[in-house]
Amino acid sequence: YIESDVRILIESALSKIPEDSMTAKTIRLGIDCYEKNIPYRETRDKVVEFNRELGWFQAPGNLGFVTIGLLYGEGDFKKSMILAINCGDDTDCTGATLGSLFGIMNGTAGIPEDWQAYIGDNIVSVAIDRGSCYGLPKTCKELTDRVYNMIDVTLRANHVGHVRISDDPMS
Repeated sequence: YIESDVRILIESALSKIPEDSMTAKTIRLGIDCYEKNIPYRETRDKVVEFNRELGWFQAPGNLGFVTIGLLYGEGDFKKSMILAINCGDDTDCTGATLGSLFGIMNGTAGIPEDWQAYIGDNIVSVAIDRGSCYGLPKTCKELTDRVYNMIDVTLRANHVGHVRISDDPMS
């Protein structure tokens, strides 16, 4: 990923999903409120109300909260995380999604030092019984390496050619 402009990333993501989906409409609602300088809490309430019929723990609302964090946080990791998570609902997923986006945009260098110690590299989950699942990655680095090592296989399986993987963002 070589793009770090939040607005370009949001528009790029929106171009990949149906315009009339609840997710796209919710994200556009967040953008519209931000552009109109509607306060953060009012925007949050508008997102909740817009998605009321879907109920709690639904992707459109949570992605609306991620959008609020991205826009109202104005590039500041801590502010973005706090704003998005304080929207409520499925906060672990909202925080994880926003953190992932910041990771894509800035790598680990984008995480403030005082937060890095609490985040760490270990994968710890109560949702997986590690005793019965052999070979699960124990760290984020191990998981990343596994995904990276699957690139060639995935490209071949999908008949994609002429891809060059490089650390140079201009190549």
